[in-house]
Amino acid sequence: MSKTAVVLLSTRLRPKMFSQILTDIENQQIPTGWELVLCVAENATETEEIYAESTLSQSSLKYRYKVCREIGYSSPRNINIDLAKEIDPDLVLITDDDESLPSYWLTRHIAAHEDLNCEVVAGPTKPSHFFR
Repeated sequence: MSKTAVVLLSTRLRPKMFSQILTDIENQQIPTGWELVLCVAENATETEEIYAESTLSQSSLKYRYKVCREIGYSSPRNINIDLAKEIDPDLVLITDDDESLPSYWLTRHIAAHEDLNCEVVAGPTKPSHFFR
C-alpha cells in the first residue's frame, strides 16, 4: 500500500507565480511507495477573477481545490488543512505560491519524515544544513 504526501498551497492574485510553483510541484521526484496530492485554496473576493482551478485542470497532478472568499492568510490555510484531513495523508507539506521548490524538495521532506517519524513537515524551500 502506498503512502500519501499532501502539499498545501494557498494562492491569491498571482497567476504567474501559481503557474511556476505548480510546475515545481509537477517536477518533484516522488519516492517509490508514495503518491502526491496537492490541496489548493485560492483566496479571492466575489469580484476578483479566479485562475487556479483552470490551471490545475491542465496539470497531471492529483488535486483538491476550493475557493476561499475570506481574505487573509489563515482562512485559506485552514481550508487546505480541512481538504488534507479528507485525504488522511501520511505527511503534510506546506508551501506558498511565491516560493520555488527544487526537484528534491519532496524527497528530502519524506526522508525527514521517515527518519524522524514526524507527522507534519513545513519548512525551507531551500536546503538547510539538515538536508545536505
